Amino acid sequence: MMPSNGLPKILYMADVPVEQSYAGATQLYRLLEFYPKDKLVIVQGMVVNNQKRLPGVSYQVWENTFFSKLYHSKFSKLVLPFYVVHFFFIRTRERKLIQSFQPDIILSVSFKLLWLKAFRLAKKYQLPFHIILHDEWLMTENYAYLNSFMKQQFTSMLQYAQGKFCISPNLRNYYQALVPSQYQVLYPIRGKNDTASVQQKKKFDEKQMLKYCYLGSLYTQDFPEMLNQIAQKIIQQGNELHIFSPNKKESLASFEWLQHSKVFFNDFIEQDELLRTMSTELDVAILLNSFKQEQAFQYNFSSKLVDYTAAGLPILFWGPVSAGAIQWAIMNKYSWVLTTRADAALAEKLNQAKEAIQRKELAAISMALGNEYFGYSRNHQLFINTIST
Repeated sequence: MMPSNGLPKILYMADVPVEQSYAGATQLYRLLEFYPKDKLVIVQGMVVNNQKRLPGVSYQVWENTFFSKLYHSKFSKLVLPFYVVHFFFIRTRERKLIQSFQPDIILSVSFKLLWLKAFRLAKKYQLPFHIILHDEWLMTENYAYLNSFMKQQFTSMLQYAQGKFCISPNLRNYYQALVPSQYQVLYPIRGKNDTASVQQKKKFDEKQMLKYCYLGSLYTQDFPEMLNQIAQKIIQQGNELHIFSPNKKESLASFEWLQHSKVFFNDFIEQDELLRTMSTELDVAILLNSFKQEQAFQYNFSSKLVDYTAAGLPILFWGPVSAGAIQWAIMNKYSWVLTTRADAALAEKLNQAKEAIQRKELAAISMALGNEYFGYSRNHQLFINTIST
């Protein structure tokens, strides 16, 4: 627990849950894990895993099931203005929460629309507002004929916000050009004790067979076909691919190489166990950035880098040169990067992993970069300093 003296009371209000589940939610969990329990109230618009919440913290779930169901039905065009407008109204529920908790600041995340309610509350009660920007919201969200109006609301929010945390330098530069102001780069953060979970140093012996791993979902448009392409090369070189994902093997039946006996699908496991598994049993990590959704990935930053680097694995970065994570690797002179879909180039890159000395050198660079950019102390202190001023 952090000392509470001088720390503001935070009302967190966003659609991203604060829990150990998927990437953005886990990042928020780590960021707030040791915040004083009596100075934090969490209002979230959805639940993924309510068994992995912050213990001792007050949670409320504000799901507008009625409007949400209609908005995602065949009546979406008719319902859209009503769906949007209910985020503008401040009702008795919100007023009672402000009066009872009396927050010093409001914190939100630019995902879906609960940030709009949080922004409206901050303005009404003249509270400092802080926003975490994980993606380019104007590109990832689509409100049809209301897009121009919603862009105005988003721009107004950025102009009002005292603290603006961007996931990558690319995203910071984009928003600075859109709404000139001060933005902080808040990289994905390790858990405070994550590195302590890796209990033995990675061994880099010469091996006949390497175990590659991919961590994350496969919902991005071209991720399944990219993973299928790399699986083919991995298998043809006599190696294995281990996938940790919510996606199941049978749901990817159309991708031939992902059905191979040397491709293993695993459910997500506890963080400590995941780091130990990657560190002691696996040899190489794969990071994908989308070629088909290149513009969106230009501002994105892959949070799975936090786990890959903590486990001390060499990482193959694969994606367009404009992608945020790819540019970060190139900027830091990390050499194992592929920026083309060409089969021959992919096979050549994978061949480089055969040499133990090469894997050891890449892993050392990977871990050093992880310590520098994703360390708990650096990122957490940046967050605390910003919200406390």
